[in-house]
Amino acid sequence: METYRTQSIDVLKSRRESIVYQIKNLQNVIHEWELKAMDLSQKLAEYDRIQSKLDRDHNSYNQLISTIQSVAVESKASLGKIVLGGFFTGLLVGLAILFAIDKLDDRVSSLIECKGSFKELSVLGQIPSDGMADEMTRLSRGTFLWDFPQGSLRGV
Repeated sequence: METYRTQSIDVLKSRRESIVYQIKNLQNVIHEWELKAMDLSQKLAEYDRIQSKLDRDHNSYNQLISTIQSVAVESKASLGKIVLGGFFTGLLVGLAILFAIDKLDDRVSSLIECKGSFKELSVLGQIPSDGMADEMTRLSRGTFLWDFPQGSLRGV
């Protein structure tokens, strides 16, 4: 019996030592899992932060799209007004330029303007333009008919 008892004590001691080693191993495993849990917790917090930023950005994107669509509708409606306003503005500016050119031009271009400009003088006649101005020389005092090139005295 004594041998059984010694054997039992030895078995219990070895069992106890093995349980102590198992406890140490389990404590190491628990420590590793705690580190993994901490790391996963940080990653989960980072994921939640990124997800909330994504949701905010998505809402901002949707608001910008709706704003752009409303502006596009308004710009399409006002595009016709802009083109029509530009047409009439260009027409008015063109007419103003033509009026200014007409008022600033001091050349006499018709017999009526000549009579209106020189009321004290009477107009005897008008020399028409025949498109051969480069062949003709101007009349001046002392110019005779035989000084002109041949055929340039039409209607004189």
